[in-house]
Amino acid sequence: MPSRAESSMQENTPLAQAQNAVDRLSNAVADAETHPSETLIKQAHQAEERTKNALSSLNDAEHQEPVERLVERFEEQESQLARTESEMP
Repeated sequence: MPSRAESSMQENTPLAQAQNAVDRLSNAVADAETHPSETLIKQAHQAEERTKNALSSLNDAEHQEPVERLVERFEEQESQLARTESEMP
C-alpha cells in the first residue's frame, strides 16, 4: 500500500488532475440534466472550461491512450450538456 505522501503525489499528476476534471464535469452535467436551471447549466459550462484547460496540459503526455479516453469522455459530456441546454424551456 502506498504511503500517504506517495498517494498524494499520484493524485497531483496532470493525468490525475484531468481525470478529476472530467469526473467533475460529468457530475455537473448530470446535475444540470436532473434539475435543469440556468445556474446549473452555467456551473457545467465552468466545469467544461476547467476540463478543457486540464486536458490541454496533456498534449505532450508520453502515453496518449489514457488521454484519448479522457478526451472521448469529455466530448460525450460536452454533447450531453449541449442537448440538456437545448431542451431547457
